[in-house]
Formats: sequence, structure tokens, C-alpha cells
Amino acid sequence: MSEQAIQPGLSMQLPELLRDFSGKPVETAGQWKRFRKDILKRVQDEMYGPLPATPPGMAFEVTSEFKDALGGAATCRIVRIHFDDADAPSIQLMLFTPNKRRGKVPCFLTLGFCGNDSLTDDVRIPERTGWNFGSCKGRGSLAAGWQLERTIARGYAVAHICYADIDEDRVDHEGGIRAWEDRSAGKPKQTINRGSVAAWAWGCPPGG
Repeated sequence: MSEQAIQPGLSMQLPELLRDFSGKPVETAGQWKRFRKDILKRVQDEMYGPLPATPPGMAFEVTSEFKDALGGAATCRIVRIHFDDADAPSIQLMLFTPNKRRGKVPCFLTLGFCGNDSLTDDVRIPERTGWNFGSCKGRGSLAAGWQLERTIARGYAVAHICYADIDEDRVDHEGGIRAWEDRSAGKPKQTINRGSVAAWAWGCPPGG
């Protein structure tokens, strides 16, 4: 079936593979590296927004640790990720690691709509403070969906961050990296087109 038969009148002119935006062929590793930068810039400019600038002085502080989490199957650590600038956002990362495995283990780095406390009913997990997504129902409300016990039993670790710690997904946002950028630059808050998806990717980088 032809393209026109599916959607009459639609014409899709796809670019030729491995040609840059000016139409020149990309034939060497050096040309590809330059073209890749151009692609990433265009994706940021036209789709997701630029990646945030990382505030200076990033630090990781373990604020609590207990080795009998999930019925003794896991160790839980709460890690506060913060910066030298006190006005910059503070990110609360929750990490569960299996107790029955030694050394390095594969880890799922996850980003959720609600606070860390929503994944488990363990009262030692601090409740999220500040703004919450409307569907968040508090401690343990999402435990059935996350299945931490089964994941730990299979030998995996799980790290979780509430997306609002990185950038609040609302017009009247006060917290997160984008609000900090605006305040630092002396600009009014960006209420639209501020690039929240890019900010979330910055906060949870691959291999991060």
C-alpha cells in the first residue's frame, strides 16, 4: 500500500541517510561527531529545550541508612544531592540494594510523579515536602505498582527520584532547576516552553 493511499494528499520527503542538514554526505567518524552535535542541538532547540547548567559544587550526602528494609531483604539509603548555592534545588534520591548480593549490582534509576514515600509504607522513608502531583496519595500508595520486593529478590537495585525535585510540572512552579536558573539570571519565571523534559533528563542521565 502506498503512502498516498494511507493518507491522500500527504507527501513525506524523508532526508537521505547520513547526509547533514546542508545535504553533504557524512562519511567519516569526525564528520559524524560534528553532525551528531548538530542533531542534538536541533532536538533541544525545536523539541525538548536546552539542558540546564549544573550548579557549582555538587555533593552527595547520605542522610539515612537502614539495612533491614523490605523485611530484611534490602538496604535503603536516602541520598541528598545538593549544591554550594543554597538556592539551587535539592534532590532526594532513595536507593534500595539487595542484601544477598555482594559487589556491584545492576540498578534501575527511576523517575516518578510522587515522593519516595509513595513506593513503600516504611515510616522511616521521609515524606515528600513541598508541591506534589495531584494524583499522589502519600505513603505506600504506589507500592503495588513498583513491586520493590520482587525486584530486589531478583538481584537488582532500585533508585528513585521524584520528578518535581528536578523541575515542577506546573505553570506556577517555584522549585526545581528551571526556577533556579531564572532566579540566578534575574529573569521572570518561564511558564511555558521552559524545557521540563530536558531538565528531567539532566537529573537522571544514562548511567548516572
